[in-house]
Amino acid sequence: MEKEDNSEIATISVWSEDVDTLLPKTELIVIRKENDQQTLVPWDKAIAIVGNYFEQTDDFPIRYRVKTFPTEDQFSRLLELDVS
Repeated sequence: MEKEDNSEIATISVWSEDVDTLLPKTELIVIRKENDQQTLVPWDKAIAIVGNYFEQTDDFPIRYRVKTFPTEDQFSRLLELDVS
């Protein structure tokens, strides 16, 4: 992703509800619910809340499998960290 003013470039991954996903480690992560509600959160801050759902695989480059989506409480906490 590149900001409109071309001042920054950031890597982003997307984690969608009810999708068994392999995520690369990126600077930001979009966490998207089925109802299209979403939040854009720095990777490290997301890991602090939902890191227990991330299972590192043997893939190269490294990927993290996520099968469980954040609870409503966790998603609310992630929304507070939104940087979009």
